[in-house]
Amino acid sequence: MDQLGSFILDHWLLFLALAIVLGLLIMNLARERLLGFREIKPQEMLQMMNRDDPVVVDTRSAEEYASGHVLGARNIPHDRFADRLGELEPYRERKIIVYCRTGQRASTAASQLVKAGFPAVFKLNGGMLAWTDAGLPVTREANKPTPEAAQSDAPAQIQPPASKDASGDDSNSASGAASSNATGSESGGTQVAAPAPVRDGGRD
Repeated sequence: MDQLGSFILDHWLLFLALAIVLGLLIMNLARERLLGFREIKPQEMLQMMNRDDPVVVDTRSAEEYASGHVLGARNIPHDRFADRLGELEPYRERKIIVYCRTGQRASTAASQLVKAGFPAVFKLNGGMLAWTDAGLPVTREANKPTPEAAQSDAPAQIQPPASKDASGDDSNSASGAASSNATGSESGGTQVAAPAPVRDGGRD
């Protein structure tokens, strides 16, 4: 026992750091349990979209949504979320991810979903700003849900941002992207725009 005490005293900084890490983990778990929904990072959301086919809801205004949003996201503004909650009823058993510009409006929407009994609710931590900062794709095309979409089990694949080669020459990838966009336009496919700058209007 004396040896253990001496060891702790000799390495008190290590044990202090361990205690802090454990405390943060416990606080995070307690916060998620209290809120009823989980906050996820952009890359985690991307993996979930490619793997689980969740329902993605943009809770910003219609104008913000039109300026650029996550591919496949539907728009239910936060100030009308309670009134339009029934639109998500067919997707009750699916994972639902909500986001806004920075996260505050989406937190309100996520809480309303939890209160309504939706079992798997997630919120994008950092919102659209975090998504675009991660270099992930956005689109300006409106998503039009269909009745069949509620039964879909084939998630749409979204590719993470391509990394440059060691030489730093990305001219080939740029020309390839231009060719791909042209082909998608002719075939009626979904066009993914470069991340649109988010106007800092003081909204969250």
